This record gives sequence, structure tokens and C-alpha cells, in this order.
Amino acid sequence: MRWIVRIVGTLLVLILLAFAALFFVPAEKIAQLAAERFERATGRALTIGGDIRPTFWPVLGVSTGPVRVANADWASETPMFKAQGLSIGVDAGALIGGEVRVTEVVADAPEILLERGADGRANWEFGGGGGGGEAGASGGAAPAFTLDRGEIRGGAVTYIDHALGETLALTALDMDFALPDWAGAATANVKGQLRGQDFTADVSLAQANAALSGKLTGLTLALRAGAAQVGFDGKAGLSPLMAEGKLDADLGDLAALSRLVGMARPELPQGLGAGLVKAKGDLTLTPEGSVHLRGAGLVLDGNSLSGDVDYGPGAARPKISANLRGGKIDLRGLTGEGGSGGGGGGSGWPKDRIDVSGLGAVDGALALQAEAVELGWMQLGPTQAVVSLEDRRAVIELKKVSAYEGAIAGQVVVNGRGGLSVGGDLVIGGLSMQPLLQDLAGFDRLLAKGDVKLKFLSAGDNVAQLMAGLSGNGSVALGQGEIRGLDIGGMITNLDPGYVGEGAKTIFSGLSGTFTMEGGVVSNKDMALASPVVNVNGRGKVDLGGRSLDYRVVPKVAAVNGLKVPVDISGPWDNLSYKIDVKAATGVDVEEEAKTKIEEKLGIKRKKGESLEDAAKRKAEKKLEREAKKALEGLLGGE
Repeated sequence: MRWIVRIVGTLLVLILLAFAALFFVPAEKIAQLAAERFERATGRALTIGGDIRPTFWPVLGVSTGPVRVANADWASETPMFKAQGLSIGVDAGALIGGEVRVTEVVADAPEILLERGADGRANWEFGGGGGGGEAGASGGAAPAFTLDRGEIRGGAVTYIDHALGETLALTALDMDFALPDWAGAATANVKGQLRGQDFTADVSLAQANAALSGKLTGLTLALRAGAAQVGFDGKAGLSPLMAEGKLDADLGDLAALSRLVGMARPELPQGLGAGLVKAKGDLTLTPEGSVHLRGAGLVLDGNSLSGDVDYGPGAARPKISANLRGGKIDLRGLTGEGGSGGGGGGSGWPKDRIDVSGLGAVDGALALQAEAVELGWMQLGPTQAVVSLEDRRAVIELKKVSAYEGAIAGQVVVNGRGGLSVGGDLVIGGLSMQPLLQDLAGFDRLLAKGDVKLKFLSAGDNVAQLMAGLSGNGSVALGQGEIRGLDIGGMITNLDPGYVGEGAKTIFSGLSGTFTMEGGVVSNKDMALASPVVNVNGRGKVDLGGRSLDYRVVPKVAAVNGLKVPVDISGPWDNLSYKIDVKAATGVDVEEEAKTKIEEKLGIKRKKGESLEDAAKRKAEKKLEREAKKALEGLLGGE
């Protein structure tokens, strides 16, 4: 029992001594020790002004007045660090034992200046004596220290690069950080504003000493700026700047991230990141500034892609190279099309200005494999293509493309330099004409499969101007099919132009022809259609810009001794008219013959150049004159 009493008594004495020590915290000694250790470790003078007061709650330690850390002797005269005050916490147990061990530092409104000289020197590279501690600093290496908890409130960091003439300011800085082991892990939670953009960041370093020396070390990062979120888990280093690891980023519309990194927000086309960019994969950042993403998963607006992406700085604009695969890809933004392609009916072609400014955002090359591609003016099935983009000019090489039940090969060019122009050289085999013409021109009456060759070029700010300015040439060779809304055989056999409209059709075994285009007008002189009932030759013009037709077909009906009866088809696409030229077929002017019969029946004879109506009127007037004269003579004779 006696030993128990002695032990308890000893513990009570120790507790009382510890409590008494709280009222005799050597504040001046702690501050002086901190300043001496700092200067010995860094070679920089630490000046602590104002009153130095002991604190007991919530942390045992001292609080200071204004604090300044001298800048490097080669840098500007502005202090490298200054704050309105510091709160320094110490380990109570170590203090009772006579040792001062700093565990916490809180900086009030600190201003930190980081400078890199024209010769590459940096003012954060310290050169102290390295005495004591775990590993003294030497030769520019970061000084060794530990800190259970650090805090910055209302701070600012300014970075000046004298070699590049650049200044960067980080303001409204709040940060909590911990460095319990100099050679171990460190964490930081940061909130601030850079280039006017608010952001937060959670950072974890695997080896603090390596990171603070600029060497490669493990890094976990979660960055948030506006709608953008960036997650990284891998390795990174500052000297030189490089990184390698897993990336998971949702960049939103790139607006916040662009402000944060100090670049103009790229005006990307819709479908290629105009409103949403997401990326994940294995990221590599090289010292040269290029970025490489392998095994990437990308979401660009509504398009989901996978593959590899490379990004690098360029002289005029960034350069991107990619090899991607995807499902259905919407590239209407790249071709300037925002809605449906053809626009059938009588409403006319769209006149809204096509915005192709996004073509100037980047240069690059894209190898694409997709299950389907939407171009606005054309729908593609399974596609293998290469898109090259240089200085606002996109060249789309169609390597292996399925479309409209056929195959397409060739090239399409979209040029946004000084206005919009489009061109192409396409070879299409086994094509289904009805859906193609519906998409291109809103015309759905031709049902057949065949081969098409097409070269075209146009310029304009909207679809209407592009259609009105088309030039080029091509050819068509179709197999068995039909033309809906027109029964040429019935029309000619019965000499009746009424064989049109719903239910009427012309069935053929083959149709071919060549054409040229100029000013939006397609001209054809050798159309040939073959069928068991009637063979047809044709020539005429199709005004693509005006959406109208002026075409003559000459059917030859085998059942009527090879009778040829021309049919003129004209008018707007949505209201075509058909007229049979009987005179050309029979050599008889039916209209003139009818007028002659009327003359005989009415007993009139037209003068040269006189119409039938005028001749009848003249006869009536003469008859009236004779009757009036006769009546007048009778009246006078009766007196």
C-alpha cells in the first residue's frame, strides 16, 4: 500500500508541475528558437515583430506580431514571406522535458513571393547550414522539417518568372496542411482564386522531401473549378514539370478550367466538346509540355469515344492527334449543320448562318472508327475515316464507309478560312437512292439502287447559299427501281397528263445519265430509262438552289408502234406540273386544229395574227351593226 501511495503522490506532483509550466511558457525563447532554426536551415533572416504572447488554448504555444522572411540576395527587395502574425503551437510533453518542438503553425494573411531569375535560380531554393534535425538542407535542397498541422488564412502567393516576363497571382488563399514525416506523406487542402477563377484542391504527396525538391513522387489530386472536376492518382514532379498516372476529369464546358490555366476557352464545334468534355485514362505529361492519354474514355457533348489521344502546343494553336472508336457519332458541328439535312417541302433551304469558328480551335488529325456518323447533310453507317484539321480547314478521308445500303469512298473538305466553302469527290456503290435524296434534297420519289460518282464545290454562309452555289459533275447508273408519283407509260398510252400523284409510278429496269452543276443548277442531256413498257430519254435542268425542275422526258411506247410522246415536267419540287406535247408526237397542232373547227362552226375566219376570241368579237360587232342599220332604216321608212 505504501508504494501505491508513493506512486500516486509522484503522479500528482508531476501533474501540478505540468500545470504550473503552462503559466511560464518561454514565449520569447520559442520565438527566438524558431527564428534561429529557420535561419540556420534556410540561410534567410526571419524577423518577428510586435509582442510575442504565450497561448494556452486551444493550442499551447505563442502568437506573434508581424513576421518577415528575407528574400534571396539576388531577387527583389520584397520579402519572400510576410504575415500579419503567426500562431506557433508546441508539444506540451516535450516542453515539460525542456525541449521546444513545434507542432503547429497558423499564418494570418501571409503574402508569399516566389521568384525565378533569368538564369534559372529560384528564391525557394534555400542554402542553409543544415545543422541538427533529421537531414539538413544543403546545396539548394529543401530544408528538412516536420509539422503536424499548418494553416494559412487569407493568404496570397505571387510567382514571377523573370526569364519569361510572366507574373502569376494566387489570392484569397486558405490552406490546411500536414507534414508529420519529412520523408513521408504530406497532405494539403487548398481553397483560393487564380486568374479570377475560384478553385479548391485536395493534395496528397507520398514523399514530401522529394516533392519539395521538385523530384518525381506519388501524387493524389482532386481539383475543382466551377463545373470542372479533375482527379489524378499517380506520380508527378516539378523540376522538370511532368506527371504519370490515372486521370478522371469532368471539365464541363472548359470555361472555368480555361480561366484557371490562363488560356482562351476553345470554341469547339458541337459534338466535339462545345458544352461537355469528360476524360479518363492513363495520363502522361512530358517536360516538353505534351500530354498523352492512353486507354482513354472520352465524352464530347453526346459522343462517347475510346482510344488514344496526344496533345501538344503549336505555333498558332494547340495540336491534337487521336485514334478513337465509338458508337453513333454526331459530327454535324464539324460540318456546320445543326439540324436535319434536306429540309423537304416548300419551306426552302435554311438561311441561318453556319458557324464554323470551332474549326480554328485546334489543329490535328483524327483516325475514327464508328458504328454510325451523323453529318447533318448525310447519314453514314459503319465508318472508318481520317479527319485532318489545319488552320480552320478540315479534310475528311472516307476510308471504308457504309451508307444508304451501299459503300462510300472519297474525300469531303470543309474550309472555314475567310468564310465557309465545302467540296468533295465521292464514289458510291450499291447506293439506295431514296433515303440519300431525302437527306440531301428532300426528294423521296426515286426508289432504286446503283452507283454514283460526284465531284462538288460550293461556298456560302448558310445552306441556301451553298445549294445555290454548287458546281461540279457526276454520273448515275441505277438498276431496277421505280419513280413514284408519275406513270409515264399510262400517260403516253392514254395521252392523258393526269397519271400523276398518289399511286402512280413508273417501273424501270435501269436508269443512267451524267450531269454537270453550275450555280446550283444541275444540267443533264443523256438520261436513259429502260423498262418493258416504255423506254425514256431525257434532258433538262434541276435548280437545286431554287428547288425547282424544268425537264423533258421522251418516252417511246413499244405497244403503240414505238410512239414517242414528249412530257414536260416543270415547277417547284412540291408542286410539279406535267404537260404532254402532242404536236411533237404526231406532227398535229391539236390546239390549232380545234380552233379551225370552231371557226367553221361559228362561220368566222381569223385574220393574220388575230386570236379566235377577237375574230368572234369582230363578227358579232358586224352582225350587231347590220341589225342596227336595218332597224333604223325600217323606222325611217315608216314615217
